[in-house]
Amino acid sequence: MSGEKNVTRRGFLKGALTLGAVAATASLAGCGTPQANGSGTSTDTTAVSWTQEADIIVVGGGASGCAAALAAGEAGASVILLEASSALGGCGSLCVGSMTTPVTKLQAEKGIDDSVELYLADVEENIGEEPIKRAGDDWNLFLIQANEGGKSVDWLIDHGVMFNGPLAYPHHSKDRMHMLSPTSAAWPPVLQPKIEAAGVEIKFQTKGIELVMDG
Repeated sequence: MSGEKNVTRRGFLKGALTLGAVAATASLAGCGTPQANGSGTSTDTTAVSWTQEADIIVVGGGASGCAAALAAGEAGASVILLEASSALGGCGSLCVGSMTTPVTKLQAEKGIDDSVELYLADVEENIGEEPIKRAGDDWNLFLIQANEGGKSVDWLIDHGVMFNGPLAYPHHSKDRMHMLSPTSAAWPPVLQPKIEAAGVEIKFQTKGIELVMDG
């Protein structure tokens, strides 16, 4: 990665607010743009081949992929975002759209005194010790969500995404449920212009077939 970008892989991963997107310092090879047949469905993903390079390649333009691409672009990296469909959003625009998480700006505005420790205590009291033990690494992922979820909500708000709440949620001692507003489908039109303004190249109707790591 070029020093002129003023961003390193370690620095990006440390500062990223979202996990789950496929992002890597890599060269991209063998991506196919689907070709439509007479029925309007895509059948051939190998008819068109091309090769490009970028500091960060994000596979999937759902909620995690869009956040990762935008964060990387804002940090100065060159980014390619691949999306198999014709629009951004994925499951993140079809879900209920709630984020139940502690320590957000919206909580502070309503005078709600919350903490990650209290949030975890509520969850642990509700589910008990045995399920946590059986969860294994899944619980470690949940701990990341507990510590970073509030920052993610704040980051989205700072980028123009609207939420209602926080609202009450079963088995939680504080109001923590943040609902995307007006619906879960509202955030892609908000983030897409910012993603493009950050210099991210979005490839619609393009699947990532193979990622070749440099070194």
